[in-house]
Amino acid sequence: KNFEFLVHNIFGLGSTTQSQPRYDYDHFEKWVQSKRTRIEGTVLVSQNNYVEGLPYFSQSFTFDSFISALRVTARFGVSDGLFFYVGDPVSGERGFRAGVVNLAAFLANAMVESIVYDSCDETYWESSSDGKYPMSNSCGQNSRSYQDETCPAWQSFISCPVNDAMMVEGEVPVMGKPPFFFDDQAPQFQCRAGAEYDVGYWDPSTETYVENEPFPNSSGRTDVEGCCWWGRGVLHTRGVCNFGKLNFHLGVRAANENRPSIYPDIDFCFNPK
Repeated sequence: KNFEFLVHNIFGLGSTTQSQPRYDYDHFEKWVQSKRTRIEGTVLVSQNNYVEGLPYFSQSFTFDSFISALRVTARFGVSDGLFFYVGDPVSGERGFRAGVVNLAAFLANAMVESIVYDSCDETYWESSSDGKYPMSNSCGQNSRSYQDETCPAWQSFISCPVNDAMMVEGEVPVMGKPPFFFDDQAPQFQCRAGAEYDVGYWDPSTETYVENEPFPNSSGRTDVEGCCWWGRGVLHTRGVCNFGKLNFHLGVRAANENRPSIYPDIDFCFNPK
């Protein structure tokens, strides 16, 4: 009798009435926490390009900060009715599995956009045929022009306005600091006034920055006026439309319009940094 009680009532084996977990956020986070070692060892891993791509645990993107962000976006939401989907009690196991796939897609994108470089700011990856990097890459890489990537007409009111006088300089990535790297390196992405000012290029073969020389990026820019909208964050959010959406849903604009805001004091259009 005791054996049957233990097997069926305590351990739940062979029971058709065994209660199912409540597939809410707490259940999802508990599952993610159980994968911590795997996530830290395979997902949150950067590469030191100065040492033949030697892998190391990311310093900018940690598991604890990831959980903190997930908790905010999935449990509390980022705006009116906008949540990072991780499942819900009504959808049960099916919703839970959809949440896992959603998280996998997000992290897969983050791995190639930012985690591998250990940098919250976009870095130089597009060079000329002779291996030089245009400083005007801050205006856009892969033939893109970030300051011209406005929202579609029906969302035009969301885009950030371009201020040609804005001056912003990117952050030095972890990989560009000791103990990862000690030598000279390319200047960080920047924007400043002066359409007539040629910002030049970085030559990695000689580790020199050649300034005041016209050296166009893939879209033909040689200056950095109004070019403040390069990628930032774990997904390297780019362009005036996307930064406008951040401000509209998460920043000071949401607060000013009496909508919920996670960052009510931050104007992502005024300071995309």
